[in-house]
Parts: sequence; C-alpha cells; structure tokens
Amino acid sequence: MKRLVVCSDCGQAASLVTGAAIYPHRRDLWIKNFWRCECGAYVGCHLFTDKPLGSPAGKETRDARMLAHAEFDAIWKADIAQGREKGKARSSAYRWLSEQLGTPPEDTHIGMFDRSMAQRVVEVCRARPLPSRPFPESRKTAL
Repeated sequence: MKRLVVCSDCGQAASLVTGAAIYPHRRDLWIKNFWRCECGAYVGCHLFTDKPLGSPAGKETRDARMLAHAEFDAIWKADIAQGREKGKARSSAYRWLSEQLGTPPEDTHIGMFDRSMAQRVVEVCRARPLPSRPFPESRKTAL
C-alpha cells in the first residue's frame, strides 16, 4: 500500500526521497528517508521506514515546530526532574497541550502543525509556570 503524505505548506502530495536529495553535503543522512514536496518542503521519516515524523514543511514552519518542541519538551522534562516517569510525564503534557489548543488528543502532534499552530504551542507553553521558569513574562521573545 502506497503512503500518501501531504505538504502542510501547499497541500500537494510529497514524494519519498533519500537524505542525499535533501542534504547532498551530509553523507551521514543519505541513508535516511524523507518526504519532499515540489515546493521544497520536507519531513524526515522514522529510521529505516517510510513513516513520516510529521508533515512536510518549509523552513519557517520547521523552525516554528522546533521552537514549539523546545518549549513543550521543557514541560514534560520538568515533570521527570520532579520524579515522574517519562511516559506518564509526556502523556500528561500532551493531554494538557490538547486542552490548551482545543484540539483532539489524536490530532495534537507538533510535527503535523502548521506555522501558526506551532506558534500557539510556544505561547501556551511559555504561559505555564515551571520550576525553572517561574515568571512566564520574562520569557517573552519574538517568534
């Protein structure tokens, strides 16, 4: 069965390529698979599979997702630092994020979000106090 992967930037179907097509200067990535759209957007795959890690995205969307992950990961990692089990901490954090965004839990995946939704993730995560981040207003920076 052929997989259909749709670009989050333009809505077109993406094609499966190797890392050599995306990163010709990085021989270490040539073995990895990527889904790439004609518009230039791409996403990596789980190792040795054609299963995408999200939806193909251009640089601005990928950058927004990376920032969203950094802010979101700080939440569940803070729970681990407080002694919570990793799986439970991540599951709990994703449930919280789903509630904050008003998205169904099964659709709450940063790798599938467009740029504006990734920016919303950053905003709601920065508004949540953490032991290492007690004053959210001190963390406000441009997205």
